[in-house]
Amino acid sequence: MKSSLLIAFLLALIAAPAAGKSNIPPTDAGQIVLLVNALEPELTHTHLGVTAFTNYENKIPNDWKLSATIEGRARELLTGTGYRVVVASVPDEQLQMIRSRRHVKMGWSSARPSPDFAKWLEAEMSAQGATVAIILGTYRRKFAFNVPVSYEGYGVMSMHGKTPKHAYLFANVYASVFSGEPLGIAEGASFNESDCRAILKPNEIAVDSFESLSADLLAPYRQTIEALAGQRLKQDLTASGLIAGEVEKCTVPIS
Repeated sequence: MKSSLLIAFLLALIAAPAAGKSNIPPTDAGQIVLLVNALEPELTHTHLGVTAFTNYENKIPNDWKLSATIEGRARELLTGTGYRVVVASVPDEQLQMIRSRRHVKMGWSSARPSPDFAKWLEAEMSAQGATVAIILGTYRRKFAFNVPVSYEGYGVMSMHGKTPKHAYLFANVYASVFSGEPLGIAEGASFNESDCRAILKPNEIAVDSFESLSADLLAPYRQTIEALAGQRLKQDLTASGLIAGEVEKCTVPIS
């Protein structure tokens, strides 16, 4: 019991991606929102082993079309609030900038879009008549503040052993909001709100080693991963002011 509580406490201290504050003008329903989808199709399984030699991260191919599903959820949330949504066609150069996090520059207390990326994004927004742009992507989060192992994307995080003692389904998905002149980045949900995970019981999966996890084995948990991703989107869109209401915090489960 004490071990489970300690793990839960450590995991609760994980920091979400830094979001810069900016004086973004208020947006009104009926405005056009440009949606930039930079989500990757693979599931991710990251394992924290007993030693550094037993850590691993596996990308799991699948036909779930998670990127499209999460994009669809973002559209639902926005159109349900009254916005008009246009999905951008993203060139590979800009896609790689987002995925490698080169599309923003971090300061001491804020973030701003990098000049090259801002130029492209402003041109796309102008062409579509959009006043707001939203980037959908994934971020990396540490298992605990003093552990040099992180997990990114959506899928499974597990700890200790071929059949782990603890495992969670997770969705490290963000919706980053850009607006204003010059472009600023709205504030996202804080770290203690955005750790969206669900317990995965390792003994429920018929596999000798978790390192062999496949999309077929994870199929029963697909809807849970999709729901966690949708929860993260709603948190960021609410925190940025695009959706009315209070940010609904995630509950950190104890396995």
